[in-house]
Amino acid sequence: MTRAVVAVAVLYGALCLPSLSHAQARCSRAELDAAVKRYLGAQAKGNTSGLKLATPVKYIEQMQDAAIDKGILRTPLKIDFHRSLLDVNACETFTEAIATDSSHPYVLGIRLQVVSGRLSEIETIVTDKDDWLFNADVYLKYSASEDWKAIPAAARDTRQALLAAANAYGDRFSDPKAIVPFGTPCNRLEGGIHSGKGTAEDSCSGGFPGADFPITNRRFVVDPDIGAVVVLSRFSKNNLPDSHLFRIEQGKIRFVHTLTVCTIPGCGFQAPTPSTPTASSPPSFQPSADATIQFDPKGVDLGPWVRGLVTRLKSQWSVPADAMSEKGQVVVTFQVLRNGSITDVALKEASSVEAYNKFAADAVSNSSPVTPLPSTYPDESVSFTVTFHYNGDGRTGLTDNK
Repeated sequence: MTRAVVAVAVLYGALCLPSLSHAQARCSRAELDAAVKRYLGAQAKGNTSGLKLATPVKYIEQMQDAAIDKGILRTPLKIDFHRSLLDVNACETFTEAIATDSSHPYVLGIRLQVVSGRLSEIETIVTDKDDWLFNADVYLKYSASEDWKAIPAAARDTRQALLAAANAYGDRFSDPKAIVPFGTPCNRLEGGIHSGKGTAEDSCSGGFPGADFPITNRRFVVDPDIGAVVVLSRFSKNNLPDSHLFRIEQGKIRFVHTLTVCTIPGCGFQAPTPSTPTASSPPSFQPSADATIQFDPKGVDLGPWVRGLVTRLKSQWSVPADAMSEKGQVVVTFQVLRNGSITDVALKEASSVEAYNKFAADAVSNSSPVTPLPSTYPDESVSFTVTFHYNGDGRTGLTDNK
């Protein structure tokens, strides 16, 4: 989401307080937790009056200095779920906050810095419908269902081990040889796409793009008590505001949550609209692509209905022009409900070409709703597995193989 923010970074209160140094003793978890609760209360009201602010306080939104009275904090939001990291060494917090209000859903990443009991820095990553794979309802469903409880003291990873795992993951985006300590199972929640199926074999190892997508300018908030670390960074050569949040157990990554702000359309993955060929210019190259669809017809002839689904998917499926010479496939699973709504869109198998993952997932999500299920179908929903093939064997379009 591209938000208009005013480049003013400080707010002065009515009282003249002495300047605060960032050099201070460790904070307590209770102190940091109280700061988070006050902040979420302020966000719910859209009013900063209940906050304990330093003088000056630095406000950052979408990784740009901004005026606190012009930012998202001034928008009252009902937060449906939140999860916080409390970094007692750095006196910082990071909160993943999800608001699913249908009038304008958001997923926020909020970093707070506390100095002498007051907020000295507030930083917010604001994602909504224009951002990478955004779907607040899906994000809420999976984030709220995950187990991020405190890890017993004897089993906790060190701060250094958590940072090493997060950095290894970030390095993999620009170095295919980087070794990432993935656990099994591992699930990735990227905007509104969930990679796993809830099995013991779920993996996070796929879906890394090429060297054009480095993760740079990394900053960290670390909470060993819950085995968590977040990386706030710039993503890709487009320098997109980004956060990667990790749950790590015994040195292995178990959960990855990603928020990426698309400061340019499609975060730079959108295929350009082809120009109309003229007598002096040959038609643009169109890469071959097809998809196979798997489902259980339950003994009912779903042929005509599935052909309609295929037509709908095809109308929403764009092949990314910036990667059309690459081969690959993406496997997407989803449910079609009795009323035609498409839910539970998830990447079962991701491509190493990140654009392919986005365009396949978008094709499914953007196809909802489809024609309601035939009345003769016995169940209330149908589970589909769709494999999108890019430059596979010269075929084009979609097929409805059972």
